Amino acid sequence: EAGDIIVNKIWARNGSVAVVPTSLAGCYGSGEFPMFRPNPDQLDPRWMHWLTKTRDFWTQCDEKSRGTSGKNRIKPEQFLRIEIPLPPLAEQRRIVARIEQVATQVNEARALRQQATAETGFLIIQASAEAYDDAGKLWNFERLDDLCRQITDGTHLTPRYIEAGVPFLSVKDVTSGRISFTNVRFISPEEHAGLTKRCKPQLGDILLTKVGTTGFAKAIDVDREFSIFVSLALLKLKCDRLDPKFTEYMLNSARLREHSAKGTRGVGNKNLGAPG
Repeated sequence: EAGDIIVNKIWARNGSVAVVPTSLAGCYGSGEFPMFRPNPDQLDPRWMHWLTKTRDFWTQCDEKSRGTSGKNRIKPEQFLRIEIPLPPLAEQRRIVARIEQVATQVNEARALRQQATAETGFLIIQASAEAYDDAGKLWNFERLDDLCRQITDGTHLTPRYIEAGVPFLSVKDVTSGRISFTNVRFISPEEHAGLTKRCKPQLGDILLTKVGTTGFAKAIDVDREFSIFVSLALLKLKCDRLDPKFTEYMLNSARLREHSAKGTRGVGNKNLGAPG
C-alpha cells in the first residue's frame, strides 16, 4: 500500500529501497521484495523516503547484507536492525517539506540545463551533418573497425560500489556533451585495476554509448583514471588515421547516428553491439 517500505533483498546495499507511491498502491511484489508498513505515530513515509537516499543508509544495508548468502541478500530481520534518526513527527514533516522545496528547485535547474544541453547538442549535430555532407563529396569512406586498434566495451558485471574511489562511468555520464564526474559511482582501485587489464580508457580514445541513448560518441579529453560499464563501448583509434575530435563530431552527425541505429537490438532498451 502507499507509504509502505519496499526492499530489494539483493540490491538494498546499492540504494534499492523505496517508499511505495500512491500510483502503485495495490500492486504485488515477489519474495525478493519484502515490504514493511511504518508505524504512522512514529515514522512519516516521506521522512523514510529521503533517508533511503542517504549514503549512511546504503552503508548500513551493505554491512547487513554481507555473508548472508551467495548473492549477499539482506534478510528482513537484518533490515529491521538498521538505525535511523527519528525526530518527532512534526519535525520530520518540517524537514521533509524543506528538502522537497529544495529538490523542486534542483529539478527545475536540471531541466533548464538539460534543455540548454539539448539545444547545444542540436547545433553540434547540425554542424556535423554539414561537415559530413561536405566530406561525402570529397573523400572516400572506410569501415570504423579498420581505423581502430581495438573496439571493446566495459565490464558486463555490476561492480561493488564504495563511497570514494575510482569513478565508474555509464551512459548518463557522457551524453551531456562532456565527460561528467559529478554524479558517478565509485569502485575500489583494486577492482579498477582488474577491469582495465582488458579495457583501459585513455586520452584520445572514443566512448560510444551502447544502451538506451545509442550511438552517442565522446572523445576522452580528461587525463584521469576511470572504468566503464558494459553500456559504453571503447574505441582506440589508429592515431595516424583519425583525429579524436573529428571522429567524435562525425559519429555524432545525424546521418551516422541514423546508421548506428540500424545496428541496435531490442525493443524497449536498445542495445548497440560492439564491435559492430
